[in-house]
Amino acid sequence: MINSLSLADSRLKSGTNVILNALRNSNNLTKLDISGNSMGDTGANLLAKCLHINRKLRTLIWDRNNTTFVGFLDVAHALKRNFTLMTMPLPMSDLSQAYRMNSRNTEDALQKIQSYLLRNNQFLNGITGDASIPQEKKLMTRFSRLSEGTCTLEVDPQASHVVQCMELFLVMRGRRWKKSW
Repeated sequence: MINSLSLADSRLKSGTNVILNALRNSNNLTKLDISGNSMGDTGANLLAKCLHINRKLRTLIWDRNNTTFVGFLDVAHALKRNFTLMTMPLPMSDLSQAYRMNSRNTEDALQKIQSYLLRNNQFLNGITGDASIPQEKKLMTRFSRLSEGTCTLEVDPQASHVVQCMELFLVMRGRRWKKSW
C-alpha cells in the first residue's frame, strides 16, 4: 500500500496523465509530488478531475509544470467540491509565468485555490481542534446529498460539537439540512 508518491522532476510530460488517471481511484495515496513534469494545462485539467473525485489525497505538490491561468482555474473549480485536500504549496514557478501572461485571471485562480484550502483546513480542524487526527477518526459524520440543495447529516448523538459545526457550515452554504440519529 503506497501512501506517498514523489515523481518530482521525472519529466514525464504527458506520461503524468497515466498517474493522474490512476489517482482518481486511489484509496490510499495521501501525498503526491508531481513537480517538474511539464504536464501543462492538459495535465492540470486531469489533476482537477482527480481532485473532484479523489477523497484521500491530503497533500499535493505540483510546481514547474508549465501551467497557465487556465490550468489554475481548472484546479480552483475542482477544489470548490473537494473538502479533503489540506496542503498545496504554491507552485511559484508556474504562478510567476502565468501571472506575467494574464495577471488578473491568475490572481483570481490563486485566490480561489487559497480560499478553498483554508476552508478545508478550518472545516476539518474545527470539528476536533486537532489537525493531526486522520479524517476517518475525526468525523463521526457522513454527508449524503439527497437532492439538490439538501443534505442529510448522520452524527453520533454524543458529538454535539460536530452537529454545531455542520449546522454552521450548511447554513453558510445556503443548504437545507436535517439531522438523523
